[in-house]
Amino acid sequence: MLPEFAVLLSAFRRSVVVVPIDPYGSLWTAEQGGVRWICAFSGEERLGRFARARAKRTARGTTAPYSVHGCSM
Repeated sequence: MLPEFAVLLSAFRRSVVVVPIDPYGSLWTAEQGGVRWICAFSGEERLGRFARARAKRTARGTTAPYSVHGCSM
């Protein structure tokens, strides 16, 4: 393991992150390159910015809609 990655991974493990859930109560995930990733954000503000940007793209019809529970947007 690269030393830089080990430091980042250690910091991430000590961090509190916001993980949105879908309408069915499951963690919100995305697939990239055949790997399913759990979406996590470093705070409610960052999650809110992401959700607002995604909502704008959804309104234009360029992405599928989703909802984030427990976060005011």
